[in-house]
Amino acid sequence: MKLFKRALAIAIAMLLAESASAALLSIAQYPLFLTNRTLPNILVIYDNSESMDGTMAGKLIAGDDPTTRGNIARGVIRNTISSFSGQFNWGLESFATYGTGLYSTYPYWLGNDQTMVFTDDCLSGVSASNGGLRCIVNPQWNGSSVGDQFITYDRASDDPDINDVLYIGYFGSGAWATSAGGGAYNFYFTHNPGTAFEANMANYWTTFGFTPTDAGYIPYNPPISRQLYAYRAWGFYAGVNGQGLINEPIMAPSASGHLANIQAMLASETPYGPEIKNSAVFTPLAGSLLTANQYFTGGSSPISLSCQRSFVMLATDGNPTSDWWGNMYPLSQQQNTYSAGTWTFSPAANDVFGQVSALRSVSVGGFAHDIQTYVVGMGDTVANPSSVAAMNQYALLGGTNTAYLAQDTTSLAAAFQAIAVDIQSKTAAASAVSLNTGSWGTGTNLYQARFNSGDWSGQLIAYLINANGSIGAQQWDSGQVINGQNWDTGRTIMTYKPSASLGARGIAFRWPASPATPTGHRDGSGAVGTAQRSRRHGRRRSRSMLRWRATAELRRPRATTAPDTGPAARSTAISSGANWGSGGGWNSASTASFPTVAAGQFQRLARASPKLIVYSVQDNYGAPSRADGYHDLQPLRSGQFCRSGLGRQRLGHPGHSHRQQSGQERR
Repeated sequence: MKLFKRALAIAIAMLLAESASAALLSIAQYPLFLTNRTLPNILVIYDNSESMDGTMAGKLIAGDDPTTRGNIARGVIRNTISSFSGQFNWGLESFATYGTGLYSTYPYWLGNDQTMVFTDDCLSGVSASNGGLRCIVNPQWNGSSVGDQFITYDRASDDPDINDVLYIGYFGSGAWATSAGGGAYNFYFTHNPGTAFEANMANYWTTFGFTPTDAGYIPYNPPISRQLYAYRAWGFYAGVNGQGLINEPIMAPSASGHLANIQAMLASETPYGPEIKNSAVFTPLAGSLLTANQYFTGGSSPISLSCQRSFVMLATDGNPTSDWWGNMYPLSQQQNTYSAGTWTFSPAANDVFGQVSALRSVSVGGFAHDIQTYVVGMGDTVANPSSVAAMNQYALLGGTNTAYLAQDTTSLAAAFQAIAVDIQSKTAAASAVSLNTGSWGTGTNLYQARFNSGDWSGQLIAYLINANGSIGAQQWDSGQVINGQNWDTGRTIMTYKPSASLGARGIAFRWPASPATPTGHRDGSGAVGTAQRSRRHGRRRSRSMLRWRATAELRRPRATTAPDTGPAARSTAISSGANWGSGGGWNSASTASFPTVAAGQFQRLARASPKLIVYSVQDNYGAPSRADGYHDLQPLRSGQFCRSGLGRQRLGHPGHSHRQQSGQERR
C-alpha cells in the first residue's frame, strides 16, 4: 500500500506539474490564478510582399530602412516572441516565392498631354496655373531653360491606390516613357530642354509593358500616355506559386535553436543576408491559409494533444491579389463593393473567407480542433474602407471578432501584445485533481477539473488509476456525457420555490421567455434555492442545495442560575457575519452570565437536509484562550464551554423527541 500511495502521489504531482509553466522574469499579463496546462501553438504568417518595403504611409523605400512597415513589423513580432517565448509554441510562415532577385527601384509619375506638362510654376508641390495639378522638379532641367523647370503629373506610384515602384536592373538616374499604344511604352534616357514632351525625347532605350501592382493598378493608354521614372533605392522581386511556406515549424520554446531561427528569419531586411525577403510580387492570402491548414493536419502536425489549442496570427498590409496558382486575380475579381450599408465581397476575398472558416474545424488524430485566426492590418491599407471591411470579415470568421489595425510602431506593438494576452486568456486554465477513494481498488478514479477562462466553459474528466499507481485511460468527460443527453428529457435542472405548495416547489429551469426582463424566485432571506439532478453511469443521484431561514423566534433562557439574560439581538435572515449582534445575528444581553439559550424554528420543508451547521463565538473573545490568538468559532476540547462558546445543541421536530448533541463532542 505504501508503494502504491507513493506512486499515486507521483502521478498526481506529474499531472499538476503539467498544469503550470512560468518564464523567469516574465511579468504576468493575465490573472495570476491561471496556469497553462498545455502550451498553445501559434503560427505567424508574415506577409513578405514587395509592398512591405513601403513606409506606413505607403512610400516604397530601401528594404533596410528602419521605417519600412516590414522592418517595423519584424521588430514587433520579434519582441512579442521574446516576451512570450516560454508561454507559446511558435512557428513562422511566409509567402512561397521563386526566382528571387535583387533589383533597383524606380518610383514613377504618370499623366497625359493635359496633366503631365512642363512648367515653371510649382509652389509647395502644386502648380496653380495648371489647375492645381501636383508637380515635381524636372530631374533633367539644365538650370537655364525657360518653361521646363518643373513637370506636373496626375498619378504617382507613391499614391496609396498604386503603392508601387518599378523593379528593374539599374539603368541610371531615370528615364522617360511615351505611349506606344495600349499598355506598351517607349523608354528614353534623355529629354532635351524645352516644353515639348514627345518631340524632345532622345536616346531611345526599349519598349515594354507592365504587370499590375500589388494594389491592382496597371498604367494603360488611355488615359496614361506619359511617364517619368527616377532612381530611388533597391528591393527584391520574386514570383509566387499561390501557396505559403513554413519557414520554421512550430516547436516547443525549449527546442535547441528554434527561437533563434525565427528571430534570424525576421531580422531587418538587408540586400545579402539570410532573412526573409519582401519579394512576393502578389499576395496569396488564401493559399497561405491553406498551407497553414495542411500543416496543422498533416503528418508533421504540431498538435500533440486533443486539448491543445492552436492559432494563426496573420500580419499583412495588402488585399489578396494572387490566386491558387500564383497568378493575379483579374481586377474584376478583386473589387469589393458597398451598397445600402452592405459590403459585397469579391471572389478573391471569398477565397480567403473559405480558408479561414476551414481552419475552425480541422481534424487531427480523430479530434476536432478550432484553429482561430487573428488578423493584423498595417500601413496605408487600414485607410481603405474596402480593405478594412475584408480584414474584419477574416477576423470574424476566424473567431477573433475584428482585425487589429495599425498605422505606426506603437499601435502595431499594442496589437500584437493584445493578441498574445488574448490567447493567454483563452488557453489558461485552473486544474485540480481528486480521488474517489483513500485506497486503490478496482474502479479507482482520479478526477481533474479544468476551465477555459476565454469563455468560462469547463470540463470534469475521470482517469483510471492503474494498480501500480500510474494514470490510466480517460474514463469519461462530463461535457461529452452531457452533450450526449437530450437537453429536455435527458437531464433535469430545477429551481426551488419554498413558498409554493407541496409538490409544486421544484420549477424546471428554462431560458426566460423575455430574456431582457427575466424573472426568478427569491425567498425571504434573499437567497435562491436550487435543486439539481444528474445522471452518470446509468445511476441516478440527487443532491439538495437548500438554504433555510429561521423564523423570528428566539427563546428566553431557561436557566435560573443567572439573571434573565435573553438574547439582545436576533435576526430573521441567514447570518452572514455582518453587524453580528446588531441585526445580523444574536448575542447575550450581558457578559459572564450563563447559560443563555437561543432556539431557532425553521420553516417546514418538503425535503430533508443532511446536516445543520451552527457557529458560535466565545463570550470572552477579547481575551481568547487559544495561544495563537485566533478567536474560536467553535469551542476546543480544552476550553470552558459554559463560558467560552457553544455548549450544547438539540435538533428535533415539534412534537417529537429531540436529538441532543454536546458541543464538547463536536469540534
